[in-house]
Amino acid sequence: ILSAPKSFVEQISNVEPLKQGIRCDVIADTEVGQYKDANYNERIWNWGNAKKIKFKGIEEFLLLKFNMEKCKGMTIKKATLYLPRTEQCVIPVVGVSTISTDWEEGKGDGWSSQKPPAAHEKQGEMSKGGVTFNYASYPDKTWTDYKDSNFFYVVFGEGGSNYGYAKTGYASQKGDNKNPEYSTVDIPIDVAQGLVVEGDTYGISVSEEKGQRAYCKGFRRVPNPNHFIWAKESGNGAFIIVNGEVADKTAPSEIK
Repeated sequence: ILSAPKSFVEQISNVEPLKQGIRCDVIADTEVGQYKDANYNERIWNWGNAKKIKFKGIEEFLLLKFNMEKCKGMTIKKATLYLPRTEQCVIPVVGVSTISTDWEEGKGDGWSSQKPPAAHEKQGEMSKGGVTFNYASYPDKTWTDYKDSNFFYVVFGEGGSNYGYAKTGYASQKGDNKNPEYSTVDIPIDVAQGLVVEGDTYGISVSEEKGQRAYCKGFRRVPNPNHFIWAKESGNGAFIIVNGEVADKTAPSEIK
């Protein structure tokens, strides 16, 4: 049985209350996975209707869209992402990227397809109209005009996307310092600013920076790279707290 090395068993500390600012709730949340073998092909699975979604090393990535209407026209000074935690899990560093192609959340539940290959045809039906690793909307819309493109063509510097890395923190509405409800991420400013530029960015992707670095007690054995969060379908989705300034729209005076 695996036991977690000391480097994995990091203690949760400095749990903060929720920050003040404009709250922007998630309006679409899912994941994409690139694992494929003789029995499974996650590249065409959709998780748009799943109650839990996860990110995992270089295999699985979160996709999140938020209602940023109240922040349009703002110069963002700080944006903190709140990821609702499903279990005791410490994630030291995450990657955050804008997504440069629009995508559809879909109505699939990828977890239902983790059965013998006979279930895959059903899963393909469930994925129709939703985002997958190979499609922005399966099976009709690819991520770019290149027919063999995939999710990696529109994130982490590709396709005009912006990205950065950030250490995580913890927050609790209930004042629970031992098992806080949220992991927090201070979104890199250029990534956050992209969220309020219409037609430029279609949400963000969250990834685990290196893989194999988390310590999770609630899923399989430890150390474990599966990082679950609650999706909005659970009634408890992610959100962003934004602080910034409204840009000055005053017209310049007449030149004399």
